[in-house]
Parts: sequence; C-alpha cells; structure tokens
Amino acid sequence: MMRTACFVVLASLLLATVAGAATYTETIYIDSVNNATGDDWVALRGVPFNPDPAAVFGGLGRIDNNLSKFDPVGGNGILYMSGIEEFNLLLGEGYFIQASPSGGGTYTISYTGVADGVPDGEGNMTDMWISLPGLAEGLPGYPGGQHWIGHPFNHAVAWTDVEVTDGTQTISVVDACDPAGAYKWIEPFWTYRENSEQNAYAVDPDGITGDPNLLPGKMYQVFTHKANIALIIPA
Repeated sequence: MMRTACFVVLASLLLATVAGAATYTETIYIDSVNNATGDDWVALRGVPFNPDPAAVFGGLGRIDNNLSKFDPVGGNGILYMSGIEEFNLLLGEGYFIQASPSGGGTYTISYTGVADGVPDGEGNMTDMWISLPGLAEGLPGYPGGQHWIGHPFNHAVAWTDVEVTDGTQTISVVDACDPAGAYKWIEPFWTYRENSEQNAYAVDPDGITGDPNLLPGKMYQVFTHKANIALIIPA
C-alpha cells in the first residue's frame, strides 16, 4: 500500500554515520487571541533518528488524540494513540497537532535527525520523492484524492523547480496544476497554515497567488485528479 511518504527508508544508525546529524526545532502555537487550543499544521524538516511521536512532540504534554496524519489510500485521518497503533513520523508527511493553552502561549519541539537534504556519502543533498497515491477506490471522474504532504527540507524550494511524475512522463508542478493546461493532475490551490496566526492560506504553484516557494516546516493539503503520481522536490 502506498502512503504519502518520502521514499527514504534508511536505518537511523546508518543515517547518523553517513549523513551526519542535525538538530531541528519547530514552534507550536496556541490560539493566543482566544486563549484556546491551537490547531497547527507541521512537517518535519529532517528524518528523525527516533520516529516515535512521543520523542518529537512529547514536550507538548498530552499528544494522544491531539496528533493526526492522513491516509490518502483509505481517505481517512489517523489519530495518534500511544501503544495502540504504529504511528512513526516520516519525512514528506504532514501532521495536524493541537496545543493546549494550559502550557502557555507557545511550545518548542526539538529533535535530532539526519542533516538537511539527507546527504549522500559525498555530502550531496538528495532529491525527495513524495507519493500521491489517491484513494484505493477513486470517485468516478476523480481518481485521485486528498493528501497531507510535508515539505521535506529545512530550506525553501521554488515551485518552478518541483516536478510531478506518473512513472511514464515527468512534468513541472506548474503544468500539473494548470486548470487550463493539458494535464490537470493536481488541484491548483494548496492549503497551508501560518500557525503563528492560526490562519489558513492557499498557495498556487503556477504563481497566481501565495509564496513562490515551498516553505520549511509546512504541511500542505493537496488534492489530486490522477492516481499514483509523485512529487519530485529537488534539493
């Protein structure tokens, strides 16, 4: 079964030895305006050596039922519950995390992982592939589906450098998102959140609206019209 995940499966010890280590931090926000629970969309900036959610998000306090990801094949969200279901954190996935106001205005998570870009033995960064499988049983005329993807680097990447492949041809993400173009593989508007503002925004890879780059630490909600495609994000 394909899941929205980066095609990087490496042992933590090997990664630590070959690629070197880095420490990553992310700020998790509450809804400070209303002194209410914060709804944050986040992505990992590196491959964590310990993929257990408690090791990465444990500083937020209770994360059971407050952390979730999305299964694009089944078309359903998956809640984290300690000891009940395997829920490893992966590069290329996006996560929804709720932060309680009882702990203050913000939280900082910190974890150690592989250096940015998963460098090879010569120190060269690795391009990342993120699968967009779509639903196991796509809707008529809509064979794709919803995906929560995470930007898999700790640096911005220009939309114009991102590509999409279906295994037989590779096109730019701009062409894949162009509603007037020949492909129409992906919905043109991708949603993300500015967690510090607790607001959602839309970005369009063809440059009509939003930031011209994929941004570090962001989770993007993406809808596809074609099954079994993959993003290629260059280092």
